Amino acid sequence: MATITQATAWGLTYGPYVADYSRYLPSTVSTARTFWATALGCFLGSTLTMALGAWLASFFAAIAADPTIAIPALFGGLATPARLLLILGLLLGNVMTLYSAYMASAGVLSGFHRRETIGAATKLILMGGLIVIATAIAVATAANFEHVFGDMLNIMVYLLVPWSAINLADYYWVRRGRYDVPAMFDLGGRYGRFNRATLAIYAAAILIELPFLKVGFWEGPMASWIGADIGWLPGLVLPGLLYTLMERRKLTKAA
Repeated sequence: MATITQATAWGLTYGPYVADYSRYLPSTVSTARTFWATALGCFLGSTLTMALGAWLASFFAAIAADPTIAIPALFGGLATPARLLLILGLLLGNVMTLYSAYMASAGVLSGFHRRETIGAATKLILMGGLIVIATAIAVATAANFEHVFGDMLNIMVYLLVPWSAINLADYYWVRRGRYDVPAMFDLGGRYGRFNRATLAIYAAAILIELPFLKVGFWEGPMASWIGADIGWLPGLVLPGLLYTLMERRKLTKAA
């Protein structure tokens, strides 16, 4: 169950990349093609890599203990180039992850300050701050990083699943893909500055999930009783249903 939860978190974290890059697709590209290309790319890329790692670890026990040392050792005299390739792969992944963190932070910053553009100096400061925070976390948790990282993925599921459920319910069940895009950037427009009811549903969903949460520093009573962490299940179902009922009622009254 922990593996499924963490794999789900791994997939959901691709949401910001998809949201950013899919806007540049031609209007002739269907939603279904976008969905399947993203879903299969994420699923196959992650699953095949994890399957390869599990297969290698079953034959070479040292890989399960310390892959960063054991994997390059498999290449004998080419261990140094293999190690450099691993480092390059980690750098590329971290650059994209930092980009995602920057886009999310820049979106919040520009939204609250009513700014349509962000200057180069602000970008540099924001990126530098994110690098410092990420590095500090990595250094502080280096001795036990795999467990801390697993907990972070579990917590991300608890934050991302209700958010995803509300977005999916809004797109497929409430507005059915019909949006007024310019109004999204107008604080006084039809969507407004905040949707307080939706924020309340999101906060309630996180509270409902807590009894099911099982991480290093907390084990909820339901997680202890069941013996597994399944908080993503109520976090997926309840906010989607509540949001759909609430928004459909509002749209009916407005009509």
